[in-house]
Amino acid sequence: MQRKRLLKWLVNLTPDGSRTLEVITKPDLVDKGAETKVIDLIEGKEMQMKLGWVVLRNLGQKELQDGNVDRDILEEKLRLEHPWNTVTRDKFGIKALRIHLQETVTANARRAFPSVRSEISKKLRTSLDMLRALGTERETPEQQASYLLDIISSFQTITSHALSSNYSSNDHFDKEEALRLATNVVNRNEMFSNDMAQWGHEFDFGIDDYRETNIPESAALTDLSDDDLFSSNSLATRKVDPMPDIEDILPESGEIAHPLRGDICSWIEKQYRGSRGFEIGTFNFVLLSTIMKKQSSKWTSLANGYISDVMAIVHGFILRAINLACPDARVCHNLLSILMDNLLERYKKAVDEVTFLLYVERSGTPTTLNHYLNDSLEKCRQERQNSTIEKKAFDDCSHGKVVRVDDLNHQQHMSNITHIVQDLSDILRSYYKVARKRFVDNVCMQAAGLQNRVTLRWIPAHIEVTGNEQADEAAKEGATEAKSEIYSKARGSSVRLAAAAKWAVRQRIKAQWKKEWDDNKAAQPTHRLISEPSRKVLSLWVGRSKQHAAILIQMRT
Repeated sequence: MQRKRLLKWLVNLTPDGSRTLEVITKPDLVDKGAETKVIDLIEGKEMQMKLGWVVLRNLGQKELQDGNVDRDILEEKLRLEHPWNTVTRDKFGIKALRIHLQETVTANARRAFPSVRSEISKKLRTSLDMLRALGTERETPEQQASYLLDIISSFQTITSHALSSNYSSNDHFDKEEALRLATNVVNRNEMFSNDMAQWGHEFDFGIDDYRETNIPESAALTDLSDDDLFSSNSLATRKVDPMPDIEDILPESGEIAHPLRGDICSWIEKQYRGSRGFEIGTFNFVLLSTIMKKQSSKWTSLANGYISDVMAIVHGFILRAINLACPDARVCHNLLSILMDNLLERYKKAVDEVTFLLYVERSGTPTTLNHYLNDSLEKCRQERQNSTIEKKAFDDCSHGKVVRVDDLNHQQHMSNITHIVQDLSDILRSYYKVARKRFVDNVCMQAAGLQNRVTLRWIPAHIEVTGNEQADEAAKEGATEAKSEIYSKARGSSVRLAAAAKWAVRQRIKAQWKKEWDDNKAAQPTHRLISEPSRKVLSLWVGRSKQHAAILIQMRT
């Protein structure tokens, strides 16, 4: 029963049986009459095993204590006895076991060699990637400069492709949406323009305001989500997830309410009555500035939310692009620490530019040379006149809707205040559209300028430019701390490969040292080698400093 449990365990361990060779020891202890069952097992009649069975005659405890017993002689003697003489020679004895083991190990090694080679190749590639992540040597100022310039070049390449929408140049653009800088900014520009057209005014001018939006007129209430229903009453000005690094410098921007529906002329009349002077048939030009500032009160929140989102998009791109350009985490962190002050200064400047545009548009004197103002103003007056004449029209003839000539001279009697309020409403409506589109264009141009100034510059420290010493120190620090960490990981993952490489390097160094000794006929080679090791020796001992090589030469001497 114990033997059967053992065999069952072996079958579960190696179902195909390619790594299990069964051995029967001490056949001399088998009870008389039970030998045939053991022989049937060896011959595979009771249980078929892939690699078969081998019988060994090992020494007992008493025989081991007696040093004069030869196990090979006892084993051969047992093989000649009945019924063990029926077992073939390739299944009996230590020699047969040796042959079986050699054949089995060789077959398994040949079968497993491709997977072993694949595993070694995989570890080698991993080690090479880890070593490649270190970059070039960074021991000297020249090497540090070259390393930093490589980072800058890689960053500029990523930025150039991101600004030109050349997303097929790098697979990272498909994996990470944050790298699609131009697309993200353009999409945010469009959202900003639509929000300004639909939500930017305090009071509705009329139904025509909504003809500029992208909301389909046939949209049913049931087609809108909960967020859409909520947004019908208020609008969040921030569309992009915030970046913690720059949130403290961003302007405040919250939700804005839907434009007020009602008679805008009543509100304008109230404003006029509260600020009119001694004008006759006209109004004070300052009044247009007052009502324009009130009508555009939501521009501040919309513009601040927009520029905050653009800065978050640009900052997220910079962080990801630097991480790709500089795989060394320590160097990347140090470079970002150095660049952060300059980045924050640029972000603050972008906020100041938007604040300046808001001041000019909302607090300055309304001004424009755009002919669209007159076109829109004339259109508003014609629409008002047409609405009056249309009441006199009739369509009981074959020419469609017609109006009598006498009705064209119809005069609509109104008070001076009503006339001025209507003029103010038409002028405000016409100028607001011109100012809104101009403001959107100017703010988007400022954002485009922000993304187009995403560059890195570096000048060697010996030129004595403030700040570049920190970049040099960051590169040097990465060369010392990160190298030891990554090298230790590489050695841990491919110890045998590293040992083979070191052995080859040692052989070449020994050959070079022998040549050094043979070529120097004078009696002073030791001093020369210690004080100034040859470049050849230093180049052979890759990754070692000059002092390290000198010590090794001294030990060899």
